[in-house]
Amino acid sequence: MFLFVPKPQEAKAATIFSDDFNDNSIDVTKWIEQDIAGDYIQESNGKINLIGGGNWGSTTLVSQTNFTRAANVTFLASVNHSAKGVMYGFKDSDASYSYTNMIYGLYLYNPAVGNRQILIFEDGNNRGAVGSGWSLNTDYSIAIVLKTTGAKYYIKGGKYGTDNSWSLLYDSSYSSESNLKVGFAFGTPCSENVMAMDDVSVVDSGLPFVTDNSNIMIAKPTLNSVTILRKTSFSSDVTIDYGLTDSYGNTTSSTNKTIHELLISGLSPSTTYHYRITTSENGNPEDTTSTSDLTFKTQLEPGNDFSFVIIGDIQGGDPSGTVNQIQALNPDLILTVGDNIQGEGVSSVTDFETRWQIDVFDYIQDLTSHIPLFTTLGNHDAAISNFNNGITAYQQQVAMPTSDSGGEKYYSFDYGDAHFVVLNGTYNGSNAGTIDSTQLSWLENDLQSTDKTWKFVFCHYLIYGADNAGGMLTTWRLSNYTDVATIMKNNGVTAWFNGHRHVYNRYVKDGVFYIGNPCAGSGWGCPLDDAYGGEGDNYANSGGDTGTLVNTVGDYVGFTKVSVTSLGVSAVIYEEDGTVIDSFDLTSGAVPIYPTIGASTVLSSSAIRWNFTDNSSFETGFRVYTNADAIATSSATANLTYLDETGLSENTQYTRYVKAYNDYGESSSSSATSTYTLADTPTGFNFMRHPLSLDIYVDRFTNDTLGSSGYLFWRTDNSAYNSGWIQTNQWQDLNMVEGQTYTYAVKYRNANGIETATTTLGGVSFIREVGGGGTPNVVDIGYQPQITASSTQATTTQNNASTSSAQVPNLAGLTGQARQVAIQQIRDMITQIQNQLVILIGQLIQALQAELANMLGR
Repeated sequence: MFLFVPKPQEAKAATIFSDDFNDNSIDVTKWIEQDIAGDYIQESNGKINLIGGGNWGSTTLVSQTNFTRAANVTFLASVNHSAKGVMYGFKDSDASYSYTNMIYGLYLYNPAVGNRQILIFEDGNNRGAVGSGWSLNTDYSIAIVLKTTGAKYYIKGGKYGTDNSWSLLYDSSYSSESNLKVGFAFGTPCSENVMAMDDVSVVDSGLPFVTDNSNIMIAKPTLNSVTILRKTSFSSDVTIDYGLTDSYGNTTSSTNKTIHELLISGLSPSTTYHYRITTSENGNPEDTTSTSDLTFKTQLEPGNDFSFVIIGDIQGGDPSGTVNQIQALNPDLILTVGDNIQGEGVSSVTDFETRWQIDVFDYIQDLTSHIPLFTTLGNHDAAISNFNNGITAYQQQVAMPTSDSGGEKYYSFDYGDAHFVVLNGTYNGSNAGTIDSTQLSWLENDLQSTDKTWKFVFCHYLIYGADNAGGMLTTWRLSNYTDVATIMKNNGVTAWFNGHRHVYNRYVKDGVFYIGNPCAGSGWGCPLDDAYGGEGDNYANSGGDTGTLVNTVGDYVGFTKVSVTSLGVSAVIYEEDGTVIDSFDLTSGAVPIYPTIGASTVLSSSAIRWNFTDNSSFETGFRVYTNADAIATSSATANLTYLDETGLSENTQYTRYVKAYNDYGESSSSSATSTYTLADTPTGFNFMRHPLSLDIYVDRFTNDTLGSSGYLFWRTDNSAYNSGWIQTNQWQDLNMVEGQTYTYAVKYRNANGIETATTTLGGVSFIREVGGGGTPNVVDIGYQPQITASSTQATTTQNNASTSSAQVPNLAGLTGQARQVAIQQIRDMITQIQNQLVILIGQLIQALQAELANMLGR
């Protein structure tokens, strides 16, 4: 297809005849062919090719249909010449096919090198040259517009394509003949390809750029105004009537321009207005037409539900299916994520503007006439080799809000309860996308200054959710993507939307959705070309960020719709045929931002308090996870700073991390932290006597040899007499003084070195046994172990039953002299008990005898 092709979409509402020559054979139901050699006229590769020739009238192609004359009936065609010799236009209905039968003929003539002329022939009469300097092997669009009497001749392309406008070559008042055919007459024998012709059509309402609703764009809606951009193909005068009904009542106008940007102000918020555009060729009010009744809407006030759609990467493809679906959904806004046009190989501003026409507005003009359009720059919109011309054309072809530092290249706006930011990652023609420092500062200030509930950011390049297919991870991403991501995370951005990759994927990080939009147009590079992951495949990501989908969806054309309501934000991803690919909910951050875990607090031997910082404002609750990803404890309460976990084992290490959650999912996890529970409060505190010393012992506790675990015994009258921290549960006091009473204390320490409460053992006397031959003995005079609070543990009291006799030594683990001493102690205790029993039995017998004598005496 040629660069300057007036596609049928330009006049689709008024087309009465067309042929795009894509059948590879001439359609005999549409055409009458005269070909003297049988192979001069060939239909191939989507166009008509003329090879060779003959005398005038020997080679022709004219329509089977006769068209009845009416004002503004128009013949359109796209042509490219490699030699002279073809006349296009309206022919009479006679059976003769000579050029003399051309009622209105436009003839590209080449009498001499450097002197190529455009001639007008009417009813066989040469009206003379009306133009010169046309170029060989150059794409041109031609148009012949009938009047009630006569016709007007237009051309576009090459030197005649300034500012994307049609050039009026000739305005004739000759002939009112009614029944006319369209086509061409060919002559001047030539052995090479003489001409290629494409996209022939007849429309019933004149040049489509002037007479239908083409190239009307509603832009920049505010609470009290909108801008209407009206483009025409040649200098024109525009009047807009507008009002609350189709009776209008208000008027604004613009004159003698091809691009009319009219601000309509003094409007009411959240209101639908009717409007009508009347367009006239400047200086020729006879060529005047009006649109049908159209509507636009001012910006919605906060509290109103609305929706917007996102399209991207049309890039010279065909978005017709996507456009049809959007038309049916009727959103409030349309936003693009870049690569709106195929700008590669385009050089001049005029050529860039033409691409905007044939790649974008030819397709979406019926949408933009009532739905505001907001565009994002992509790498194909401002091609690297001609970056400045691409930017110039972009700012002329669309009407966007502006920023002080970026003009229309990056900007922001409000709508309802949402704030929208559009960034320019196509920086100075660089291959890699970059948000420069000036734009970064602007972005941060812009996000900080808005109080809107929802914040959406748009850019062509990716941040997260990018794969490394083809080793192109750095090509998909902004070069400084982490800088942008940090600003968005810190300022509560809801979602980031991008294009560039020609696939759909979504990824959530730090509470921000990163949504890769599918391409909207089928054609080159769409939906996914083979160099970047496999043509037509849904592929598993290779490196980079795997995203939230098992496979990235890359084998369809489509778009995204986002709905903003009082209940929240939701998104649906559509194919161009309306099939739903994915749907999900978003909130301001969607899933919560992950908490920051802090130092834990050990509460007891069976409980730990896991402390954390709540970094979110929209969580439902929190969950503490084990290192095996099992939930250890949780709470469905927002804004917490800790969770307590109970039922744990003493002096045991536990590793935990925490997540926040809400109805849309869990945050990523905090970092992990580990700590030990306390050892239990000491139990079984007791003693064992020796002739010259005293053994103090206590029950063992769990994991008492780990880390800083241990036992500490000491004599409370003089703390210098102590065991130090030891990892055995027994200590011997060798510093006994006869006749003294002592109190002992003990406490545990867990593996982290945290000490338990203190337990005391009081009333222990060291005296010599009465009548015992001088052997030291320990006598229990009635003691009660007490537990007192330590600096790291709550006060606890434990009462043990008092013991009425000395404890039996434990022989386990004793050897040598110590064992012999213990055995002797046991023997002494047995003898002592035996003696006591003898005394007790004698006393009992005496008492019984006395009682019996007393009873007998009575």
